[in-house]
Amino acid sequence: MSSRKTTPSSPRHHDPPLHLPVCVLVLKVVNAAADPMDAAVELRGASRLGPTATVSVLTSASPDDENSFEAPAKIAPRQGTIRIVAPIFRYTFPANSVTVLRLQTL
Repeated sequence: MSSRKTTPSSPRHHDPPLHLPVCVLVLKVVNAAADPMDAAVELRGASRLGPTATVSVLTSASPDDENSFEAPAKIAPRQGTIRIVAPIFRYTFPANSVTVLRLQTL
């Protein structure tokens, strides 16, 4: 914020932009199957979504895998983004995974 004062009649005066609140819709999906799951995600009532969603995925080749002192990051979350073009979209959830999708509603 500038320390310079202006008045409404000043040519440099600008009202701050009106920012509408942005909500984040969080969708958590567990795929406990040994195979990836292609699914249609239908977000009823969410007609105005942001163009992308952030994705956090925690997965491993085997449900018996675990981190250890020797391999502390064997299972670690991966971050990414996906394009969202409509409130109904397809997504493939990896095998043995927990996926968190964060979508902005406008």
